[in-house]
Amino acid sequence: MIFISHSSKDDSIANTLCDYLETHDIKCWIDHRDATPGSQWENSIVNAIKNSNLILLVFSKQANLSKHVGRELTIGGKNEINIIPFRIEDVEPSGKFEYYLGDIQWYNAIGASLENHLNKLLDHIKLILELIQSETPPKPKVERRFFRGVYLPKQEVEVLEEIESITGEFFIYLESFEELIMILKNLLY
Repeated sequence: MIFISHSSKDDSIANTLCDYLETHDIKCWIDHRDATPGSQWENSIVNAIKNSNLILLVFSKQANLSKHVGRELTIGGKNEINIIPFRIEDVEPSGKFEYYLGDIQWYNAIGASLENHLNKLLDHIKLILELIQSETPPKPKVERRFFRGVYLPKQEVEVLEEIESITGEFFIYLESFEELIMILKNLLY
């Protein structure tokens, strides 16, 4: 998912970017559309940033002055979320923007119409998302078996069967590792 960070004064461009990306199957989160009704606005934004793969920053004079956009970048930085600064005006970043964006490659959308930049931006975003996916190690597949009516990882079943063979007692599946440790300590001491 892409979090679109922008000044409310740039809603029109942010909405255009969001619509374009979503027509190409890239899920976006944009505050005025996706913040959960009835929730605290700030919590919705923080959760969305933490659950995103990428922040697309619509950078303008208004964004450069926005405390909210600055906070979004701070949260993104703390959570190591990749940022694409999409510059729509010839403005140099100041303050925390200079800090967070100083060494990041910009996408300059100054001059030509926005439509001219959309396909290039889409290709750039797809490439970054592919890189992020390739850096995320796949979860190891865990072989599982039934043990006393519970489907458990094979290694856990083997340990439980070994305990039964040593103690000669029928082992009841336990909900927590702490319970197992207590039983083992009682058996051993």
